Amino acid sequence: MPIAFVQSNSTNPGSVTSGSLAFTSANSLNGTLVVGLRCASSTVTITSVSDSNSNTYTVVWSTVARTHRSALYYAAGVSSGANTVSFLLSSAVTMQWAIHEYSGLGTSGSLDQSKVVDSSANTNPNSSTVNTSTASELLFGWGTSVGAPVWTAGSSYTARETSTALRFLSEDFIA
Repeated sequence: MPIAFVQSNSTNPGSVTSGSLAFTSANSLNGTLVVGLRCASSTVTITSVSDSNSNTYTVVWSTVARTHRSALYYAAGVSSGANTVSFLLSSAVTMQWAIHEYSGLGTSGSLDQSKVVDSSANTNPNSSTVNTSTASELLFGWGTSVGAPVWTAGSSYTARETSTALRFLSEDFIA
């Protein structure tokens, strides 16, 4: 089965210690879910990411850039059905986050590399060249900012969730 984008959703719940966000359609069996989070604090810890279908999430990276924390999680080989993703934080902070579903990726071991780039400018982030290891791969980008830049997707990428007010951009490219 070829890799394909299925759906995404995003929200700004305000200052919270936890939050939930539902997919608008049921998840497909053995899909992959990608969760991007932006916390308006450099000291907060993301203590968990989970969902209503008991899928297991793995942290890809969690980093602090200036005054905020940004993190990326994924779950592979997920259960099918209606699904709500949730997070829990160590303290109340202003949050922005997005959830994404893809089909056609492996049920395990689907992440073969990741990069984190911190740009002090409010220009489009650039993670430089990514060399793929197989003929068909998902390249996923999650960018956050302390400012309010107007970002656009990179060349050949598709913007999935973006908001100047929410200060993030998610994008993907299926190689």
